[in-house]
Amino acid sequence: MLAYFLPEILLLTGTMVTMLTSLWHDAKAIHTTMLTLLLSLASLYFMNLHQSYGWVVDSLSIGSSALVLIMTGVVILGIRPALIRFNIESGPICTLVLLATLGCLVVVSTDHLLLLFLGTVLIALPSYTLCTLSIDEQHSDEAGFKYFVMGSISGVIFLYGASFFYGATGQLTLGVLEFNNTELWLGIGLSLVVCSLIFKLGAFPFHYWVPDVYQASSLPFVYWVISIPKISYVIALIRILSMHGTLVGPVLWYVGVGSLLFGSVMAYLQTDFRRMLGYASITQMGVVCLLLQLEDLRAWVFALMYLVAYVLSIVLLWQVLINTSSTQMFNCSISQLNQWVKENRSNGLVILITLASLAGIPFTLGFVVKIGALIYLVTQESWWVLGVILFGFSLSAYYYLAALRAMYFDVILSVSGSRLKWTATYLGVIGILALGIYPLPLYYMCKYTLQGVLL
Repeated sequence: MLAYFLPEILLLTGTMVTMLTSLWHDAKAIHTTMLTLLLSLASLYFMNLHQSYGWVVDSLSIGSSALVLIMTGVVILGIRPALIRFNIESGPICTLVLLATLGCLVVVSTDHLLLLFLGTVLIALPSYTLCTLSIDEQHSDEAGFKYFVMGSISGVIFLYGASFFYGATGQLTLGVLEFNNTELWLGIGLSLVVCSLIFKLGAFPFHYWVPDVYQASSLPFVYWVISIPKISYVIALIRILSMHGTLVGPVLWYVGVGSLLFGSVMAYLQTDFRRMLGYASITQMGVVCLLLQLEDLRAWVFALMYLVAYVLSIVLLWQVLINTSSTQMFNCSISQLNQWVKENRSNGLVILITLASLAGIPFTLGFVVKIGALIYLVTQESWWVLGVILFGFSLSAYYYLAALRAMYFDVILSVSGSRLKWTATYLGVIGILALGIYPLPLYYMCKYTLQGVLL
């Protein structure tokens, strides 16, 4: 029986080892963290398909767990230089990240509302702490407290929805249900649960914490919070939609449209680069919600591919931001982006490719995923969804390209050179370009992950 919890057991054990290791030799905390992630990732290969009360081991949980563990490893490698440069103890940071990663694995591996709630709490509590930690940002406490208050409200909404669900069905498992004349209450309960998960994604109208956390929190600490958990929450939404899509699909439609329109317009109006990225993330989650509400396997594959492309791009972009030479460059307006180009040619190259991917420029992963999603919508004749997404893509391309223009116009001749170092950041950028040319590996991985939830 314990074999079905092997990745989670290894992750929990590694978390405790990392915490104890940091007490005597803090520099080794990064190594134990990476070893823990590698062991947990390797253990997924030996997992057998299984489903018992509240716990599911299927392609959806295995594939998404692999994505979470791989991207978390990229994040840990990315923050290591910043932790060393600012003389920050890595043990507490790695411990918090591992605990939150354990929560991600619980979220993607359960169809029981109580376990799902516990998983979201396990993600949220370390995230609140990470958002509040500060290097020199004056408003990180305010951002962390706002995230904590809003997160507490979303937890209450989740439990309120779970109570409706239990009242309508007599159980908390999302599986086969037997209920009579209670579809209204079941719909209300699931809609509240979905709204709570949408808050975690940072989509409209539950987005109030997103811009402040992006702008005010210290980059090395909030780096994981704004990226990796989105994968787990989307997987949880897919698991709910696969069983009760007709009840909660309309909620995702309105959330998706609102997120695309609101996020695109607000990102267009921003002058601060990090705040612009915060509002842009609302737009990105709107696209994911609109694709999910179509309740079709191909749409879900493109939604997951789109999410992976976004998370990979934002992770690599954030690595450049946290590894700049001074904390003064952590916060800057879009017009000051040329500082990164002037300081380091490699930084400018990474920002160029990641923003190009987010904008959907050809020969990048973002372009391939967007074109694939648009072609799918045309073949399905989903004209309303197509129109809204095209509007969001057009406006988002403008403000991403505006950032690139601020970086390179009139400063490209004054760039100072430096040798490109083969780190996880640049390997990830090569991955964006490679998958932009040949995206089939990502497509088949996402298709494998979702094959267990065929309607």
